[in-house]
Amino acid sequence: MSWPFLTIYIRERFDLPLTFVASILAIRSIAGLLNSFVAGPAADRFGRKWLIIASLFITGASFYLMTRATSIFAWIIVMGLYGAFQPVFRVGADAMIADIVPPEKRINAYSLIRVISNLGISFGPLIGGFLAAVSYDRAFISASIVQVILGATAIFLIKETLIKSIGVKKERESKSSFGYTAIL
Repeated sequence: MSWPFLTIYIRERFDLPLTFVASILAIRSIAGLLNSFVAGPAADRFGRKWLIIASLFITGASFYLMTRATSIFAWIIVMGLYGAFQPVFRVGADAMIADIVPPEKRINAYSLIRVISNLGISFGPLIGGFLAAVSYDRAFISASIVQVILGATAIFLIKETLIKSIGVKKERESKSSFGYTAIL
């Protein structure tokens, strides 16, 4: 709902060149990339549900903090936080789908999730645009509220799908290297 307006908002609020604004947004992408290496093994070790919930609450807090950030340094911190936790939801959700959907039906399940995601990418900025036309803060706070409501709902409605019966050898390997030994 709000991410398409980040560039405009930062540019207008701080009167910065777009190249600098793009650098701030690059921090978000770098943080997301780096955290994606940790998110998969974390989902396998700690569970999908709590990864999803943490992502929803922390990205919700990030949107709220965007309304309070008054300096470039604060924006860099918020963008790093947002970037680190925003993709964690997708990692947890994708792992959860793999846990509950039989292999022969996963293509259809992931396709459906992609269609739903694209609908959100289409309609979210439309709603966000109306809110941003009134106030950027209202758009960010609305996004924050939606994330927190989804996180609270997930606590009660989502069941953990992580299989608890992992062999001792696999468990030792994942603990010693956070799951990357086999890949390397």
